[in-house]
Amino acid sequence: MRPALRLALVVLGIAVAGYGTASLTGGWLGTPTWWEVERPATPEESKRDLGDWLLRVESNMARAHPAIGVERRSSASPAPLDSASFPPTYYGPRAGRKWISGGVVGVGLALTAFGAWPRRRRVDIAP
Repeated sequence: MRPALRLALVVLGIAVAGYGTASLTGGWLGTPTWWEVERPATPEESKRDLGDWLLRVESNMARAHPAIGVERRSSASPAPLDSASFPPTYYGPRAGRKWISGGVVGVGLALTAFGAWPRRRRVDIAP
């Protein structure tokens, strides 16, 4: 194996092991993609979000058609309405996320070991 490829494997392995370690020790490199999964909203969250969404609909109707006379329920100006705002997405912890991080660390260490393992040089025996 060429030395440049071996060096690349060692560097990649150290980076992968470091990322897995960071996810296990508090996520100081950010939240990994496997750490959270989408979850359904609780009934309380659904009621709150529906009320906020309806407030934005009423506010947008009042802005677009001032003659309707829709009263605002809040003094704060609600966020503009967009089609992707309801229902919101909630995230919760994924089952086995620490095992996944441990596997990532293991893959990184395996790459590092494979790249750093000493190779024998071929010895040409002259006849």
